[in-house]
Amino acid sequence: MTKEIYADGCQIYITPFTCHLQFGLIVPQDMQQSQDPGRSSIATMVRRTEVTVLVTPALAKIIAIQLTKSLKANEDRQGVKIMIPPSVGQELGISGEDWT
Repeated sequence: MTKEIYADGCQIYITPFTCHLQFGLIVPQDMQQSQDPGRSSIATMVRRTEVTVLVTPALAKIIAIQLTKSLKANEDRQGVKIMIPPSVGQELGISGEDWT
């Protein structure tokens, strides 16, 4: 039986023999009462790992190439570019030139 997991983030750790792909969610850690009467609470957000996938560096490279080709083909087919918010790109150290 196949298990499906939704993730909104991925942490990557690489050693000479293994790539660790940790997929997870950004979730509220705890709720604190807001001092502003117009707001009910303020959440501290943290990353929660849902699953770790271990692959060889060679397979990780193949996945990266196949995923890039598939996403570019989908953009061409749909006529819509997948946009990455500038703040996210800056935080991850990526830019539009990384995609071309």
